[in-house]
Amino acid sequence: MFFISCKDLMLYNQFYLLNFNVYMYLFVYGTLLTTEYNHRTIKDSKLIGEGSIYGKLFDIGNYPALKEGENIIFGELYDIDDLTLKNCDQLEGYNSDDPENSPYVRKLITVFLEKKELCAFVYYCNFDTSNYKEIESGNYKEYMNDQRKK
Repeated sequence: MFFISCKDLMLYNQFYLLNFNVYMYLFVYGTLLTTEYNHRTIKDSKLIGEGSIYGKLFDIGNYPALKEGENIIFGELYDIDDLTLKNCDQLEGYNSDDPENSPYVRKLITVFLEKKELCAFVYYCNFDTSNYKEIESGNYKEYMNDQRKK
């Protein structure tokens, strides 16, 4: 088994054409997490482990929104297939033919695991978050546990 880093992503198409087993990863930070209600969308995917990325996380109501930033955001990394990616695109409202008008856009980022870095897809919000509360801890799971206790 081998992993693809962002630096090696350009080789993806060559591996695919040669019928190598190539891994596609998705970093989740909100309602797709193991304990949250949209996890069913990725329930058949393999959990690689807990990881982190850089960004800013906001509470926008029923789910979080991620923006680019310098804070540490905690989440989970999954090995996914094409169908799962399409299902996640639909859930997030991402339209690859019109990303500018999608509420969330899918981008490739570096995910930091305990002993390695991997390249994965993540969904960033594509709208203004200035009127929403920032989740300063960067940990949606902990934030929601605290909110449920109130």
